[in-house]
Amino acid sequence: MKNSNVSKMKKKRSKIRVYRIIIVFFLFVSILGIAGSFYFKRASKAVDENSTKNIVVEIPNGSSVPQIADILKEKNLIRDKRVFVQNAKNSEKAEKIKAGKYKLSQNMDNEAIIKKMVDGMVYQDGTKITIPEGSISTDIVNMLVKNKLGDRATFVKLFRNPKAFQSKFSFLKDSRIVTLEGFLYPVTYHFEKGITEKEIFERMLSEFEKNYNKSVKSIADKNKYNFYDTVIM
Repeated sequence: MKNSNVSKMKKKRSKIRVYRIIIVFFLFVSILGIAGSFYFKRASKAVDENSTKNIVVEIPNGSSVPQIADILKEKNLIRDKRVFVQNAKNSEKAEKIKAGKYKLSQNMDNEAIIKKMVDGMVYQDGTKITIPEGSISTDIVNMLVKNKLGDRATFVKLFRNPKAFQSKFSFLKDSRIVTLEGFLYPVTYHFEKGITEKEIFERMLSEFEKNYNKSVKSIADKNKYNFYDTVIM
């Protein structure tokens, strides 16, 4: 009888011990969860909310989110790389981040940085130039040279050689097109430092092609108009 009571007491103590271990375990897990949640929230915040300094960073084409996090951490713009990556994934915008230069600050939290990159709010540190409608080639070249964006002789040579751009712009393959007159689209451009004369004309030709395809191509195709004749009209 005595041995039976002792055995029961031992079993009871053993159960209590197990319950205690389970309770301690769940308490430990809960504490870790709370601590982890606290750290995650803190690590998502701005590095320095009082900072007024701007930092320009460049995100190369094809950069993954972890690679972007490396760049931002190197510039001390985020607190934790893994937390930034998780923030981007949680926002479901990781694949929408755009490459380019961005002016950021340590007073921006992860959400603000991600939003700016998703919206493509790139930093323009080059030269802004507006080509008015109706501008002819001479006007355009004068503006470019005046803004120190290239050499006049180089611009003129390229302007008179549409073949130099045919590999990128097939619409220039028409044998009647002997200059770029009428194809340098009038709009506001931001040209980055170091851009070449050819790259400037390529940007303008790209704008022309985009706007032609958007506004004219469907009508020309429907009426079977020739591209060159449509442009002349």
